[in-house]
Amino acid sequence: MKRIGWLLALGVVAGCAPKAETPQEEMARIEKESAMARTAIEAANKDFVVHANLGHGDIVAKNYTEDGILALVNTPVAAGRQAIAAFVTGMGAMKPQLVLTTASVTANGPIAVERGTYSITITPPGATAPATESGTYLVHWHRVDGKWLMAEDVATSAQPLPPPP
Repeated sequence: MKRIGWLLALGVVAGCAPKAETPQEEMARIEKESAMARTAIEAANKDFVVHANLGHGDIVAKNYTEDGILALVNTPVAAGRQAIAAFVTGMGAMKPQLVLTTASVTANGPIAVERGTYSITITPPGATAPATESGTYLVHWHRVDGKWLMAEDVATSAQPLPPPP
């Protein structure tokens, strides 16, 4: 009799196991999650740009995970919030004018990848005219306590390399 009780219990537990998604259900879920993540990420990017342009390093750094990485063209990698804050604060002296345009966001659960384009105009110390850089970026986002934070932020230049000497 005990054996029948255990078999019934196992049958009930097995019946409560989550049903595997079909490929169509998975794609529908990912599309929905991606749309929701894109809305949140684009809002975060607007705030990010405002503070990056003002050189508010501490505020910008809060948009990254604790061990987040910022890897930009022709600059050393800034790893961790403290390094990111220092980098952004230093850029503030060059009066940056950053523009971000999200091209796509793909999310699956608490992970998202954003792809987009950027342009930034800066006036380096001692320069007679501003310089503009543009290119593409990829950001690997993590949803932490309901908020999307950047784990890895990588940009690449669209400018051609100088000719070899």
